[in-house]
Amino acid sequence: MQFIELFKQQLNTTNNKELQEVYSNFMDAYYQLFSRFNNIKMSKDRLLEIIDENTNVVKSNDIIKILEFCSWLKNKIVEIEIKLNQQYNIEKIPPVVLFIGDGTIDGNGVSTKFKTYGFFEVLTLKDAINNYNIDVFLAHELIHPIHYQLNSSFFAGNWTTLEEYYFKRLYSEGIATYFSKVVTLTDIEEGYWFGILKKEEIEEWVNYCEENKVNIGIKIMKSVEKNEIDGELIKQLFQVVDRETFTKYRLAYYYGTKIVEKINERFTFEEVLKLEYKDIRYYILDYFNIS
Repeated sequence: MQFIELFKQQLNTTNNKELQEVYSNFMDAYYQLFSRFNNIKMSKDRLLEIIDENTNVVKSNDIIKILEFCSWLKNKIVEIEIKLNQQYNIEKIPPVVLFIGDGTIDGNGVSTKFKTYGFFEVLTLKDAINNYNIDVFLAHELIHPIHYQLNSSFFAGNWTTLEEYYFKRLYSEGIATYFSKVVTLTDIEEGYWFGILKKEEIEEWVNYCEENKVNIGIKIMKSVEKNEIDGELIKQLFQVVDRETFTKYRLAYYYGTKIVEKINERFTFEEVLKLEYKDIRYYILDYFNIS
């Protein structure tokens, strides 16, 4: 496993714009991911300012703790890399960037013109780690860059239509959720939420997903037909608003998992990741009963 310890260089500089020049490919792609995932308009300069602010907080308070945490995190990532290779014999896992970010995305992957990277945002992850089944979480986030490496069209920066905005992300999250539970030998109930929700909460969430599946499909297609992003629908599919309403959000992780599970009956892990959008679109429309 190759690690790019960007956070060390962030802690030794006064301005992330300098680092942006060094790691321009990664930072440009992260900005694309940030913009698409959060569905907000913010300049890259402002994003870098926020990252600078977060970096300064670490400099003032937690440098030793961050260094210790990142050392531990690297060891855990290597453990999951071994499990991924044992299960799927992956030829090459993309390098992993450890960095201090804006605090909105704790892990995923990016695809650039030249290379694919996995990444973990160490400040956010350090604060959240005790809430997670860490093995499932790390496997989930490492599968994303493996997917983008095999099929870069599924990276957020390469979505070309509003339909892809919904369905490619849903499929990608389904891949990461379904196969992470296979790699870690974990129940899918644990994989859905990384162990955050209790069993009865998972049951409530699954029931809500099933009861609203057809209606969600209708909402997606209405948004596509209007060619207007439905911000509330994006939140309901991919985000969490607050702890009190967990069971009514992140629905795409359930839907995507069910779709991938069905496709995996015919195709291997690598084939599932390599399928083009035109090949999986039928399964998605069929799942939501969209004609």
